[in-house]
Amino acid sequence: MKKILITHFLLLYTLISYSQLNETVFVEKIGKDILIGECNRTGLQLPQIGDWYMQEYNIYQPSERVIKKIKSEFSNDISITVVLATWCHDSKREVPRFYKIIDLAGIDEKYLTVYSTDLKKTVKGVDISNLDIQRVPTFIIYRNGIEIGRIIESPNRSLEKDLLKILRKK
Repeated sequence: MKKILITHFLLLYTLISYSQLNETVFVEKIGKDILIGECNRTGLQLPQIGDWYMQEYNIYQPSERVIKKIKSEFSNDISITVVLATWCHDSKREVPRFYKIIDLAGIDEKYLTVYSTDLKKTVKGVDISNLDIQRVPTFIIYRNGIEIGRIIESPNRSLEKDLLKILRKK
């Protein structure tokens, strides 16, 4: 029994150490810390990353009418992958706005997978080459695991309007 417990503890420790969430690294080239790898809202709000997240989140006022429509169109078969970079101005603008939209629409973060890239647009510990990321942020929307659309770098109309248009695809 003791061997089983030790084995389970070692396995858990290994998984935790190799799948660290919200990892930061100092990048000398730009002179600041960035998030790398899988992350979430907590990582975007780390003090060493900056105060841009809450500033943009608080000032953004999405259309209430569109938010209600997003809420009605969103279903359990939808998932969203967000690829961003904390060193990127477009990510600093659009990602907090995206979180505000999902908050107001009542969308649970369990439907999100969020990755933060390094300067080469690679993600530590995850191969995202199949996602064909050219610019960040990129929001990829899936229905039943099949991509139905993406918003790249900045929206065409507004983030919430573009998201609604994608969610309405059948």
